[in-house]
This record gives sequence, structure tokens and C-alpha cells, in this order.
Amino acid sequence: NATPGSYVEGPASGANPSPYDPAAQEAQAKTKADRMQICLACPEAIEFKVPLLAPKHRCRKCNCVCEGKTAIPAAKCPLGKW
Repeated sequence: NATPGSYVEGPASGANPSPYDPAAQEAQAKTKADRMQICLACPEAIEFKVPLLAPKHRCRKCNCVCEGKTAIPAAKCPLGKW
């Protein structure tokens, strides 16, 4: 067990897996894709155009850009959908 202020490495500590781990990258990409599908089906998501970029979506509840927020593992939907 770790004492306050100490660092414990590895999955037992509850730390996120290495971003360089292919399995972790695949799992994170799937989570993002699943969350985006939920956002795109939500009536609170609105599309907006950014010059020279693909259309983006913004949540009217939290005002976040869905394409960015869905990629953050610790992020939560303000409506509790994910």
C-alpha cells in the first residue's frame, strides 16, 4: 500500500495504462468512438463549421467540443449518458 504523497507504479495503483500500450490505445479509441456515437445521437449536440476542418460538434449543456471531450478518459457527460 502507498502512503500519502508516495508514488506506486502499475495497474494495482489504479493508474492509467501506458499511452504507448497498443491495447490501451485501442481501448481508448473504442471508448472515444462509443462516446461520440452517443453524443451524435443527443439533441444537445449541435454541429458547427470550422474553416478548413471537418465539422465539429458542441454540447449545449457543457459547451465542450464533443470530439475533444470524448477522448478524455476522466471526462463525464453532463447528462450522465457516459
